[in-house]
Amino acid sequence: MLERRLAGELSTADVRLVAVSLGVSVRTVWRWLARAQETGSPLPAARARFEVTDEVVEVLADCGVTNLLAITRWMMR
Repeated sequence: MLERRLAGELSTADVRLVAVSLGVSVRTVWRWLARAQETGSPLPAARARFEVTDEVVEVLADCGVTNLLAITRWMMR
């Protein structure tokens, strides 16, 4: 698809067909193509993820937070 886009041969109908096939919006497919053109990769950028380290567990335990529901509520504050 990216090659067809770069050659000016990609139509909205093509994009619509892909969007319907994947269960996403047409706009999403256009964004994916734009990102692939910018980065040279069809893969999404890696996201920063929160990691629960031993230090985090210790801090939460020191605060008296000992169960998952309490931890979730504490983190949402």
